[in-house]
Amino acid sequence: MRINTLLLFFIFQIGFSQNPVQFYQSLPATGTAFGSRVDVYNDEVLVSSETYTLMEPISLGKVFLYRFDGGFHQTQTFYPDDGFVGDGFGSSLSIANDFIAIGAPNHGVGIDNTGVVYLYHKVGGEYQLMQQLSANELAFDQSFGDHVKIHENFLFISDRNLVYVYKYDGSQWVFSERLVIDAQEINAVIKIEAENNMIVFLNGYNLLQVYNRVGDNFVFDETIMAGDLEHYAVDFSLSNGELFVLTSGFPDNSPILFVYKQAFDSWYNFGGFNAGYQDQIYTKLKVSDGKVFLGSTQYILQLSRKFPVLYYKWENDNLVFQDRYYGTGPFEDDYFGAALACHGNKLIIGAPRDGGPVINGRAYYLDMTLATNRFEKQESVIYPNPASDVVFIDTDAEILKTEVYNIAGNLLLVQTGNNKQVSLENFATGAYFVKVSFKNKTEETFKIIKN
Repeated sequence: MRINTLLLFFIFQIGFSQNPVQFYQSLPATGTAFGSRVDVYNDEVLVSSETYTLMEPISLGKVFLYRFDGGFHQTQTFYPDDGFVGDGFGSSLSIANDFIAIGAPNHGVGIDNTGVVYLYHKVGGEYQLMQQLSANELAFDQSFGDHVKIHENFLFISDRNLVYVYKYDGSQWVFSERLVIDAQEINAVIKIEAENNMIVFLNGYNLLQVYNRVGDNFVFDETIMAGDLEHYAVDFSLSNGELFVLTSGFPDNSPILFVYKQAFDSWYNFGGFNAGYQDQIYTKLKVSDGKVFLGSTQYILQLSRKFPVLYYKWENDNLVFQDRYYGTGPFEDDYFGAALACHGNKLIIGAPRDGGPVINGRAYYLDMTLATNRFEKQESVIYPNPASDVVFIDTDAEILKTEVYNIAGNLLLVQTGNNKQVSLENFATGAYFVKVSFKNKTEETFKIIKN
């Protein structure tokens, strides 16, 4: 396997591109963590909210529908009459072709957590409940509806170890077949993606399973080992017949984006590309027409910060960094990028912890036609690395503050002002993080080695 190292040092770019536009639920509304799940189709956007107790989710609240006509307007709210606390309504959702599918994998009457999926159909401009689906054979902790995906006139629903296929016959969704997951474990399916006549799902054993449509059925094509022995898959995206797999690796959680292509009716690993930076752990991925977006749900250093969404271009079989986006809310630790969805030129970004002490959440819209590399680039480099005594920050931006942390996240040094060198003379041999805050309200964290 080859790893293509795009950057020999950490680079950040300061741009004059657009800011994402935020929208959120109208009052009265129930549930917090709005933006936990998002999906978009044409001019309609679905967003789910959760309810938290002591910062832990116990119930997914409601699902909200928005229509875009130059701005976002909330048009409907979904919550079933038979819903109950803890049923997980909205933990999976999909919208396409005037249909909406919403999963409630913890729903169960008589048998806990069997799961159901609610299907809505647009009639006269409004979505109405048309069906409620459950697994053919109910079982404890089955979690039917963990993931849902509407594609053309097919609906795919996962439980612990199966993917159920339904076909729309013109009046209702009819069960067609079950696809067996090549892993018998809890939460085996991580994600379902579909494009043209292909469906792919990632399971808990780091395997991508590819099926191709033949008539009204889906025939198994190939199982692909995602990543390698040092990198495990956390998300993937299918775009233009290519598979993009976001992985987290050892020992420093460095993100690698693996790309898989087809040749002679078989898939092969084209290569791995370094993406992101090590302090922020990227776990969400969406690829559309050569535009690659990475979102994050974790970080290493215990430093509150705005969460970034990274934008790359996949061009000429290379991953090229373009921009970094942030939520426009005033609060840090907003989890901006915890959910990503796109269709056409619309990218929807969930920020389920944006909202301050009471976690309300936000969702954001980014016009991908404006997500181009039309801004001036400005590179910042820290060198030498490794270093024995002093490191230098090469940047045209004005520095407000520089901080040095050890690998455990303990603050060791603070220096203020536009000082572009940092002394490591009194530090022991080892790895450190240098966090640089700039006057333009951006910041960057560099990992350095003291020898």
